[in-house]
Order: sequence, then C-alpha cells, then structure tokens
Amino acid sequence: LQNSLQLMIDDSNWDMMEAQDMTITTYDNRLLSAFFINNHQSNKNHKWIIATHGWQQNRYSILYLVKHFYEQGYSIVTYDTRGHGSNNIHDAITFGNKEADDLYAVILSLNNYLAETDFKQPPNITLIGNSMGASTVLETISRFDTGKFGVKCAISDCGFDSFSHIIKIMGKQYFNLHWFWFYYGVKFFFRLKDKFNINSIDPINKLKYCSSIPVLFIHGNDDETVPATMAQKMYEEKINYEEETISELLIMPSAKHIRAVTTDYDTYCKTTLKFVNKWTNFKTEDKGD
Repeated sequence: LQNSLQLMIDDSNWDMMEAQDMTITTYDNRLLSAFFINNHQSNKNHKWIIATHGWQQNRYSILYLVKHFYEQGYSIVTYDTRGHGSNNIHDAITFGNKEADDLYAVILSLNNYLAETDFKQPPNITLIGNSMGASTVLETISRFDTGKFGVKCAISDCGFDSFSHIIKIMGKQYFNLHWFWFYYGVKFFFRLKDKFNINSIDPINKLKYCSSIPVLFIHGNDDETVPATMAQKMYEEKINYEEETISELLIMPSAKHIRAVTTDYDTYCKTTLKFVNKWTNFKTEDKGD
C-alpha cells in the first residue's frame, strides 16, 4: 500500500470510523473476531459490505479493499477467518470449505445485530472477497439462501475456480513437481488431517445454485498465482445460468495477484461502486456514477 496512499487509513480516520470489536460464533463453536463499522453519518438504509480476506491476511489488512465503500456511505464488516488474525491459529484453514459456513454465520450475526436496533427489514448486503476469500464468497452464495438474509450481490476478486485446480498449478509453479504427485499428496493430507475432500471446494461447478445473485468477477491480467483465465471461465459459466445477464467481468491490465485495486485505483473504485450501487439502489457521490 506504500504506493497507494489513498488506500491507507491513519489513526485519526480509524478513530472516526468507531469500529465495534465483535465476536461471532460459528456453527462448530469457533469464535471469530470481527469489526462492525456502522457508518452512522450517511447509512440510513443499512447498506453493508462484508469483506472476507485471503490466505495470510486478516480483518485489518482487508480494509484497503473496502475503504472506498465506507467513504461513499456504506457500513463495513471485516473479520478474521478461522486460523487467522486474532482467532485460534491452530484451527485448520480449509480454503473455502469451513470458511463458507463461517461467512454464513457472519451474515446471520449482522442480521441479528441490526434486529437489535429495531431495523425490521433485511439489510442490503454485498459480499466481497479476494483470493481465498473470493472463492469463500462464491461457495457461500452457492450453498446457502443468502438472499433471504439481505445479500444482494457479490464481488469475487482473483478467486480460484476450484481448489484442486489451483493445487495442481501450484505444485508445478512453486515446487516443480508433477501435478499428479503434488495434488494427491495435498488431497491425502487434508483428508487425513482435516477430514474433508479438497474436490468439494469447487466454485465453478456450483454457480448454477446462485444464478439470481449478481457477481462481479475481478482479476489481474498478470496474476502470477491464480490465472486470470479462471475468472473468465467462471464468468462465462455464471451467465449461462442467468435468465438475463446480471453478472460482470473486469480484467485489470498489468495487475498481479490481489493487486487490482492498487494497480488502477480509479477504475477499481468506479467499477465496484457502480456495480454495488446498481443492485442495492444506493446513490452515492460522483465516484460511483
């Protein structure tokens, strides 16, 4: 972020945001640390962004991805996924499997939080995630009826199409191993240690279950970790199931992994704000028009 100062949040701005330190209980009784940042000044219609970070990030480091939403009047939720940040570091990281259940718990927690303020209607929620967080978002909207709890749209920033696919690529790229040995080694490890099949993390083949939720797929053209072709294929798969095209695709030139927002900040902000404003019917200032 040193080359993108507009994404930085200094101490005075952080104090003004008045983030509430919350704890969310998951389906398997794990405790997730979260920030609920209620934008009291301009968010009277309960427009919320829930941000899910990627591998080795946390609820602080994902704030750069949603800062522009807060500046335009949206309220924000960020949280530490299991095994990250303030949470128990010994919890297994399952790259979207259990994390999807956790995100669903965050959505329910936000609904309960708003119910306590006598807000009687479902909130207007946008889900956004990058890398592992992006695939977690897609897994969540495919598995659960999130629309019932106010989820209007989602943004998938440089997510992988399936965990087994990205594992095969990483074996060759980072360890110079034939995909067969690396893939089956990782598959056996997760089956033995965490009792789940990595083939179950398969966003691209579950998109038919979330055909009514618009998704903005974002990917850097120079992504060295997750090929940009994955976003292209997921977008094409998603619109196949839509009655009319409601999803969108943004391929950011010259952007590397999770660097789309820092590579072209203006394009990123305008595209994401325009997309979210459309599906939440929320008018903001010029940056999203």
